[in-house]
This record gives sequence, structure tokens and C-alpha cells, in this order.
Amino acid sequence: MNERGVLFDEYLTQHLSHAGNSELHRKHKKAMLLHNYGHLLPDNKSARILDIGPGYGELLELLSIDLSYKCVKTVDLSCEVVKYCNTLVPNSSLLVKDTCNYLDTHPKEFDCIFLMHILEHIPKDKVIPFLLTISKALAPSGRIIVEVPNMNNFFTGIAMRYNDFTHEVGFTELSLSQVFRMAGLSNIQISEVNQPVNRVIKIFQVMMQSLIKLVIRMIFKTYRMPGNSIFSISMYGTAIKRKY
Repeated sequence: MNERGVLFDEYLTQHLSHAGNSELHRKHKKAMLLHNYGHLLPDNKSARILDIGPGYGELLELLSIDLSYKCVKTVDLSCEVVKYCNTLVPNSSLLVKDTCNYLDTHPKEFDCIFLMHILEHIPKDKVIPFLLTISKALAPSGRIIVEVPNMNNFFTGIAMRYNDFTHEVGFTELSLSQVFRMAGLSNIQISEVNQPVNRVIKIFQVMMQSLIKLVIRMIFKTYRMPGNSIFSISMYGTAIKRKY
């Protein structure tokens, strides 16, 4: 993935800046992360956790500062991202030219690896090799957590797929589960990414989203498309490294 580094060198200012990075935005983003993934985090505060492609570092901040995990690392292709994350948590973030090469040099090291809106940036023919490399870097019974845009939501899926020029592939719950299986992962679970209902406006948003999901679900049933039940804007998959 060396040749792709130039696409991400200034990713924060060229793309993510439109989402904003105010203290309020970070607070809401961390609340959403905790709401969806808190139950999947290791009990051991010394667990070795890797966040691949940390963006503005909300997950890094949540884990290292708010939840006091001691061994949280991030890697990224972007100098800008690494510099920013190291201002949040000094010496936490490493610039890599090739993520797979980095993972190859850390076999069975990590108890948990996060990919938050990263897998859709990987070229299709490299997705399975990438997941296989991640699996090798997981400790026995280590967990992978992958969040991606959900292409089953056809009100938001096209925009989520094409709003970012660096996106290479899209996933539904079936295809995300499929690539997990092809990478030899087990205990696979695909779930909706939900918003915590902690503000009045969130109640309205959740009600409207529930209505939209109901409409999509009815359309899918009309066309007899089995095996599709997740219609949220984003979804996440979690799986465990198989014991051989």
C-alpha cells in the first residue's frame, strides 16, 4: 500500500475537516464509540490495543485518557494524522509506509485491533490479505472490530460510498461477514452502529432513522432478499481469531 500513502498524507485537512473537530463534536463521537463498543473492550486495562487509521484520535483519547487503558497504539499512513494523535497521547502513534509490513513484524501481539472506517479504503483484491495479516497480529482469542458504511441503506449508502475519493469498496452485512470468514475469523457478529439517546434532538433522529429503516426493510422483503437485516447508516463487525 506504499503507493497509496500520498492519498492520505493530508487526510485530515483534505477530507475529515468538513466533519469538524470541536470539543463538542469529540464528546459526541466518544459517547457513540463507548455506546457501541464499550461491551467489547477487554477487562484488562493492560490489554494491547491497536487502532489502525485513527483519524482525529477520538478512540485513542477515549481508551487512553477517559478509560485508562495503558497500552493503546495507533498506526497511520498520514504524517498529519500521526502528528495530531501524538499531541493527544504522546508516543502513541506511529507513521508507517505499509500497514501490512508493520503487522507482519508484530505477530500475536495485540489483544484487540480496531479498524474504524478503514476497510472500505482497501482495494478489493487486498481486503482478504489485509484481514489475514491482521489476524496474524492478533494474540490467541484476540478480537477485531471493524466499522464500515452500510451499503444496504440506499438513502445514505451511495453518498457514504462516493463522498470520499479514497473509498475502494462498499460492504453490506453479508459481504462483511463473508470477508471475515474468508480471513479465517470466527465468532462473527455484524451489528448496527447506533447513536446514544442522550439529547432531545437524538430522540427525533432515532425515531426518523427507525422509520426509514422500516421502509427499507419492507422494500427488501418485497423483493425477497433474504439475509439482510441491518439498515443503519454504518455497521460494525466483530470476530475472534481462531485457535488452531
